[in-house]
Amino acid sequence: MSRADALKLLKLDSPLELNVGHVQKMIDADPQALENIYVESAYWDAFHVLKQERDGFLAKEWEANRIKDEAKAKRELNSKSLIKSFEQQKNNDPFVGYKNEMRRELGDLVYEINHSKQLENQFLEENKELEKRKQALVKIVNYQRAKDDENINITESILDLEKKIASINNDKSGTISPEVKSITISKLKRDVVNLKSKRSLKNPLERELFLCQQALLIQESVYEDIKLKIEKSKIKLLEYTETVRIYSLVETNEHTYFIGPFSGSRAIAGVNYASGFGELGKALKSMKKGETAIYNGQSLEILNISIPDSRWLQGLVTPVNWEEDYLTVLPDWSPLGWDLRDRTKRPELWSRSPGFSNNSRHLER
Repeated sequence: MSRADALKLLKLDSPLELNVGHVQKMIDADPQALENIYVESAYWDAFHVLKQERDGFLAKEWEANRIKDEAKAKRELNSKSLIKSFEQQKNNDPFVGYKNEMRRELGDLVYEINHSKQLENQFLEENKELEKRKQALVKIVNYQRAKDDENINITESILDLEKKIASINNDKSGTISPEVKSITISKLKRDVVNLKSKRSLKNPLERELFLCQQALLIQESVYEDIKLKIEKSKIKLLEYTETVRIYSLVETNEHTYFIGPFSGSRAIAGVNYASGFGELGKALKSMKKGETAIYNGQSLEILNISIPDSRWLQGLVTPVNWEEDYLTVLPDWSPLGWDLRDRTKRPELWSRSPGFSNNSRHLER
């Protein structure tokens, strides 16, 4: 079926108007579709001819809108910090562009984590729906098989009765009187008629079976699309664990470090802070798992690279937690995933007062 024929059959001007509900309405309004399964099949063939074009266009439109919305969210998120950045730029701060890039990267990372979680939740819902469709199809198929088996048994019984009728008619022995023959044959013929009335010559669920198969095909398409999106999202997130970068959580043979975009920071419970601007951060950045970084004469073997807890990163997104080049307000969650508000786990948080300016617990370790 051509594109033009499909549009004509479904009475559409564009594939963008296509949806399952419209196709079903067209079928319900066509008397021939109710009588002839092939007429109904033609409507669904037209649906699949146009669906690929429609889905491709909508996917591009959705991606364009996503990029547009993401850019808008980033602009709003960074509006306050950009004002400070411009002021710093006026003072010839050489790190202004680098800092803004780090904030954009944080926004990208948080978005990808949240997007991945949304896809996983959607995947679970679509998987449940897919299982429902499969079970519905199995139920109809099993019913159809039971009816087929019943029809076979009825047909065999009819053949047995017809053989008996033929045998009585052909009996020349004279042991059965004509009256008894007539009565017996009449009874057997009534039994044949009763059995034929019970036999289904046409599958009563043929239409339901076809619609169930179509719904399953559509659901499988949605399911596979979500799986593909999840795989793409996993690949993007995997990039953050391949090499050490800003916002990496790095486990070495000595300590676990959080690589931050700040020149200084409050002490972070459970991890050692390493500024991406400092010597330790520079030594660790771009290293891969299994490699060894050298810092102050020490060998730091990279045991693992991971993404910090998403709630911690979400807290870093908030510009009010930043003051110039320092993280002054810690998010409620640790990079390791536990609640910093739990006083039994939370160590003392050191302020950025001059009295602590040379304290190793204040700056990177």
